[in-house]
Amino acid sequence: MSGIDDLSDFSPRKPKLDTSLLNREEKWPSRAPEVVPEPDSDAKPLLDWQVSIRGPRPMLEEFKRLCKRERREYWDMLRIMMDEYNKNHK
Repeated sequence: MSGIDDLSDFSPRKPKLDTSLLNREEKWPSRAPEVVPEPDSDAKPLLDWQVSIRGPRPMLEEFKRLCKRERREYWDMLRIMMDEYNKNHK
C-alpha cells in the first residue's frame, strides 16, 4: 500500500531552536543600589513589627482617611500622634 494512507515512514518534524537566545549575555537589569551605604557602628538594626488594632469601624476608617489625606503611612501618623500626646502629658 502506498500513497497518502501509508504513514509508516512518517516522523514529526523537530522544531528549530533559536540558539542565539541561549548564548546571549544580556540579563535583566539589577535593581540593587550600586553603592551600598555603610551602616553606622552605633546604629541598631530596625525591627519591623506589626500590630492589629480593634476598635469602632468609623474611628479606624477616619484614621485611614487621615493617613491618606496627609500622605503618611500608618506607623508615621501613629508616631506623630504619640509625639503630640507625650508633649501634652508630661
